[in-house]
Amino acid sequence: MTDALKLLEDLDNKSRDELSQFIEQENGRAKIQQGILEFTDRCFKRCVLGKLGNSLDRNEETCLQNCVDRWLDVNIYLIK
Repeated sequence: MTDALKLLEDLDNKSRDELSQFIEQENGRAKIQQGILEFTDRCFKRCVLGKLGNSLDRNEETCLQNCVDRWLDVNIYLIK
């Protein structure tokens, strides 16, 4: 048995519950980060078509903003 498993077995119920809650929160954060990564990639590929310079042009900025707004709208809708 590994040391980590031994430590988990030695936890009292309150500590196990706290650990379980912490793990759930971290999993939630990981899902959010994954979603952000996916929409960032999708929006960037959709909106930034030319060679990337020092800054985005107005059309690229508008496209990115609209893309992010739609992503947020969809996720808020799905949460409700």
